Amino acid sequence: MRSSLREVKLDRITYFVSEPVLPSENTGLIIGHLTSREATSFSDLFSGAAICIGTADTQLEAPIQPVAEHMMESSGALQRSGAIHLLGGSRSGVYTTVCAYYQARMVAPRPVRVVLLSPLLKVWPAMQNLRHPAYRMLLQKAEKDPSIVQHLEKDGDALTVMQRIADEGLNVRFTIVIGAHHARDKRDVDRIRHFPFVRVIELDTDEHLTFFWLKTRVDQPNAIRRALELTARNNWPNLPPSQVPAKAAKTVEQIIRLRRDYGNLNRMIAEMDRVPA
Repeated sequence: MRSSLREVKLDRITYFVSEPVLPSENTGLIIGHLTSREATSFSDLFSGAAICIGTADTQLEAPIQPVAEHMMESSGALQRSGAIHLLGGSRSGVYTTVCAYYQARMVAPRPVRVVLLSPLLKVWPAMQNLRHPAYRMLLQKAEKDPSIVQHLEKDGDALTVMQRIADEGLNVRFTIVIGAHHARDKRDVDRIRHFPFVRVIELDTDEHLTFFWLKTRVDQPNAIRRALELTARNNWPNLPPSQVPAKAAKTVEQIIRLRRDYGNLNRMIAEMDRVPA
């Protein structure tokens, strides 16, 4: 069991810091749109990390650099000698990539290892076909505030951020998990997969998958299936009810296959260092 989370506020960003029971020189950071309860549950993925942080806002309204640096100071990462582990997904994909860049500069040559699950890797220039309410709100704010546009032009595309990582020779590696048949996610990842420090795992699915894969208890397949069926309206809003059981059963198979083939988060991170970039 980990201790309760301590809330930290910085400008328009709120995040949570948790102290683990077992000490470690590593630091784990969870970047995502999380509540304190969610951050607590995801922190268990970092069994080898000393402190876990979950952000509660990743809309890119404020500059990312000071937030990333504040996280490192708050977590005690600067006083340790181990690796920085980051986990992000979906709309926090760009944010996590940018954090990895700034944090790698702070701790170089220490390693920074990043796992991204179905990440959105580009939010600027404006993507009119991206209908997520939080993103539409961000664009509306950018129309009224030139400073937001400046932040987005600097850090709104993971491609340019990864190019900075390459140019500066920073010790950062990524493992990115996507659904091979999710057209937008695949197009997004195709833009950055040429970097030697990026490993892409493509699952045989058309889902936009985020933290669900690594958080699920694979030793309870029936419970997973029932949970998927109960939340089908949220997971698959356009799927006819008659097709939900088959879809849920297939998803359970994919979850179990992912964990069997690629292990948990710690294994994914460890495997990044087995093959030189």
